[in-house]
Amino acid sequence: MDARYPYKIRLIIALLITLISVVALACGGGGIAIMEEGRGEHAATLLPDGRLLVAGGRGARAIASAEAYDFDIGEWSPVGQMAAARFEHTQTLLENGKVLAVGSGAPPELYDPSTNMWSAAGNMNHLRKRGHATALLEDGRVLVTGGIADVDGTDRISRFAELYDPSTGNWEPTGDMREPQAGHKAVLLKDNTVLVVGSDNDILYQIGETTAELYNPVTGTWSEAGKLPNDHGERFTVNLLDDGQVLVAGGGTRGRTLAPTITASMDVYDPATGEWSTIADMASMSWGHTTTALGDGTILFVGMRLVEIYEASTETWTLVGELSEARNGGHTATLLEDGKVFIVGGSDIEYDRYGRVGGREGFASVRVYDPVEEW
Repeated sequence: MDARYPYKIRLIIALLITLISVVALACGGGGIAIMEEGRGEHAATLLPDGRLLVAGGRGARAIASAEAYDFDIGEWSPVGQMAAARFEHTQTLLENGKVLAVGSGAPPELYDPSTNMWSAAGNMNHLRKRGHATALLEDGRVLVTGGIADVDGTDRISRFAELYDPSTGNWEPTGDMREPQAGHKAVLLKDNTVLVVGSDNDILYQIGETTAELYNPVTGTWSEAGKLPNDHGERFTVNLLDDGQVLVAGGGTRGRTLAPTITASMDVYDPATGEWSTIADMASMSWGHTTTALGDGTILFVGMRLVEIYEASTETWTLVGELSEARNGGHTATLLEDGKVFIVGGSDIEYDRYGRVGGREGFASVRVYDPVEEW
């Protein structure tokens, strides 16, 4: 700095520069504007018009608001309120460009990007509170499976499955799963069947046995797809690989104290043989992480703090960065058309000495992973 300025003035200028840099980092990687409301356990959907829709979630309370990020102007703007506050819900982009929101024990809703309005989406046969899974079928219908639902007047882990048809706006039952599931994952395979992976979590503080089953949309029936070599509990991830195989990674369950039981195990399902096999462990144990399949065949893992790349063809890991704040799950990671990944929100959770949640806040910040540039 120019020596003509007095020392005190130079010091003040240096402090201001530092403050500006800190504020820029707080806005999220690359100076991305923060959301209007901090949230974790929300849902995010990339819309056909290029905007990113983020809805629901919770901080200190459950949230009904929604906002969208416009990449052309670099700003977030409100896009209406859902009829009910939702968190741990699912959002499915339909072929007509609308977004179906399901969960939190409230009737399903539709978001219309052309009007920025939310509307009712018919009557489900069984309202899902949390822990269900959805899959967009090849014919445009949405399959909703399991979760915590009302069973004979009591909230229980359910086997229920039903279909939403956007062309009629109606819900109709289909064959129920073979086993009750909550916290499971569903993925559409290349043969248009749906693989569901979940664990028996009935025993408190234990991960439980992890199994899989297949849904046939033509017949509306389910069949066994085997037991996984490793047990994954809940909060694991499932990804369809380029070769049609399915990768299941991580997971765990809440422990008796602050430390949960977490696994680094990874298993692969081969639809051609119907067999499961175990592969090398993750670089670090993780649950509540997100996985995003990138265009080059690699997978981006975003944990509570570490950000890593997994190369499936070589089974190798590369550490690409670290989040400035530990996000105790609840963030979303969305692949953009330009290959970047938008990492939004997350939860800052405080626990008491008994492992119970003592306080919760949602992050409003955004980080961006760019495969071309350094983290």
